[in-house]
Amino acid sequence: MIQTRIVSEYRKEFQESLNKALSELSNHEIIDVKLAVNNEPLTEMETYTAMILYKA
Repeated sequence: MIQTRIVSEYRKEFQESLNKALSELSNHEIIDVKLAVNNEPLTEMETYTAMILYKA
């Protein structure tokens, strides 16, 4: 069965959160990782999001 894990954080915390999620999934087969960046024009805050597809 294929499952999805979503990680979404502001810029500074994203790398730590992504590494933690990938570590937690180390016993699973990672199929794909998609990355996206959303830059909010009013606040100029960048939100990074990763979608991880893996076999359960």
